[in-house]
Amino acid sequence: ELMGRLDWYQAAPPAFLLLANAVGSILDYDELALNFPSLILGTGAFLLFIRLAISILGPALAPLAYIPMATCSTAIFYCSEFRPQSADLFFAVAVLLAGHSVLARRWAPSALVGFTVLGIVSLWFSYAALFVVAGVGGVLVVLAVATQSQGVGRRMVLAFTIIMVHFALLYLLHIRPSVGPDLHAANSAAFAPVVDVGHGKWWWWILATRGYFQFPLGFWGFDAIAMLGLGVGVVHGFRTRKTAAIAAMAGAPIALLLIASSLGKYPITTGIHEVKSRFVLFTIPFAYLFLAFGVSRICGWLRNRKTLCLLVASALLIPSLYGGFTRPRFRGQEVRPLIEHLRHHLETGDTVYVFHASVPAFRYYTRAQPIAAVLGRPPRPG
Repeated sequence: ELMGRLDWYQAAPPAFLLLANAVGSILDYDELALNFPSLILGTGAFLLFIRLAISILGPALAPLAYIPMATCSTAIFYCSEFRPQSADLFFAVAVLLAGHSVLARRWAPSALVGFTVLGIVSLWFSYAALFVVAGVGGVLVVLAVATQSQGVGRRMVLAFTIIMVHFALLYLLHIRPSVGPDLHAANSAAFAPVVDVGHGKWWWWILATRGYFQFPLGFWGFDAIAMLGLGVGVVHGFRTRKTAAIAAMAGAPIALLLIASSLGKYPITTGIHEVKSRFVLFTIPFAYLFLAFGVSRICGWLRNRKTLCLLVASALLIPSLYGGFTRPRFRGQEVRPLIEHLRHHLETGDTVYVFHASVPAFRYYTRAQPIAAVLGRPPRPG
């Protein structure tokens, strides 16, 4: 069952579900047990990102990237829930780090093998990893061919081809049969209007951009400064020879994401609706790197004015800290308090009706002490 379509026209990466099922079978499917893989993957993503930031930015500037990551309320929330977005985040960082390692080790065969294996494994744990593997791998192919070394180019092309062939098989055998037919209809407002930007679609981009800096990046207040830093970071990252390669590897997955979304294949966030922000959570490490590039460049312009540099860095970090510790914007629709209320107040003759979308959660939380109830059924299509 875990390898096929789930209830309510949902799908999830098979390896993530198998891992959660294995942990649950050992710990009796306790709620903490089901959330445990997400916690481990989320923690691992942060630790890997610290290593990545230090290797790219250096110890002095790396906190500009990993402090916002550490206080990102969206990442904290989804990495403590039974959701595959923690795997999206982990493998996004891991694949980018592996790509950086391939360059740092000068196309060593062991580095290419590691990137290939990680790329294949990541696709089983995360659908969003495709954008990262394809983006990072595509940039590595271009750089390998540009070295004019036939051995390096052939090996990188072979590695990338193996990963993409594996994804094609995974898509045909699992993803395509598992995705519900109502994907586009249910998320019609969440697809990026990249191809058609007329008819008021510019307003969509304004809301989506502002929403992205609030959810999931977590810059509540002074987000204009974070936008400026990101813009400067993108330009500086691509124009500087030292960071051009990593900037391309960080930017390519975002470009592929927008293309896929414009074709109606992948929903992304709109406005400030945090519900959709989970689909783009894997992009936040790339955004934080560009932000760090931008702030470091701005501070470089102000090298003789340390007070202004401190103000710029504070304007980036303080809103992130504020959003992480004082502005958790997630209002969970928890059924547990309601069930506890029912246990203490149900009287003889009372009838409990359960909305059809809440039936799985109701069954899970009442499995130890069942409550008699009338369970709703989903409406028939048409």
